[in-house]
Amino acid sequence: MAKVTRFRHYLWYVAIGVAVLPLMPLLHYLGRPELERPAPIALAMILVAIKVCRDIRDRMWFWVTIVGVAALHVPLVMYTAQRLSGISFRAIVYLGIADCLAILAVISLVERLVGSNDPPTVPTSGGTKSHS
Repeated sequence: MAKVTRFRHYLWYVAIGVAVLPLMPLLHYLGRPELERPAPIALAMILVAIKVCRDIRDRMWFWVTIVGVAALHVPLVMYTAQRLSGISFRAIVYLGIADCLAILAVISLVERLVGSNDPPTVPTSGGTKSHS
């Protein structure tokens, strides 16, 4: 793997960390300390799933699925946050990994259902096709 490609992978993970870390003090400031651990981990797992699915990020159905998954995470985190307050950080990370695997399974299912029929939203290189 080229050094530039490795650097881009690390840059993605740094961007995920930068997106997630401000969430903890914000939730503490807003008076929701029970959300300080599960909410950032849920957000990080969604962002990791987006990173892992880099080959299908140009499909509209992918982004609709991600928005749906994120919308379902809001009530899920709100409902389970109080129950997770006594659980160790390690256990919450394991739950986050299971969550990421579930997100990837949902994306895989949607890809099987509609992925092959949906053209990319960004035109591929090569310009326009000529019809003869």
